[in-house]
Amino acid sequence: MRILIVEDNQTVGRTLRRRMERRGHEAVWVESGEAALERLADGTWRADRYVLDLRLPGMSRVELLDRLLKLEPPVAAGQLFVVSVGAEQHRVELEARRVPSGQILQKGTYSEGELLVALRLVDPPRGQGSD
Repeated sequence: MRILIVEDNQTVGRTLRRRMERRGHEAVWVESGEAALERLADGTWRADRYVLDLRLPGMSRVELLDRLLKLEPPVAAGQLFVVSVGAEQHRVELEARRVPSGQILQKGTYSEGELLVALRLVDPPRGQGSD
């Protein structure tokens, strides 16, 4: 699976990339919204999952989300995962842009296993499904 990580904190970005790669995924880490859009600009590379921090230098979170959703071919809202310190404060705004509630994670409040489940990279442990 291809994963694009947009995270300006180098420690967090490198760690997420390494963890995804260790699990056999193709992970690309960029440090800004502009760099993410540049990576996607020609339409030849798309990710299956987009892990976004909300507080990035330069482009606003609203602009980044809106531009990702308008790319050709478009990024589906179901592919977007927000992992940020301010995620809970922006839940209404994110949901208005069709980012599903279960894909909005408050940074630092989950384990690596919970993150992998949230990203739908692994199945939840038995008894923790949504049925």
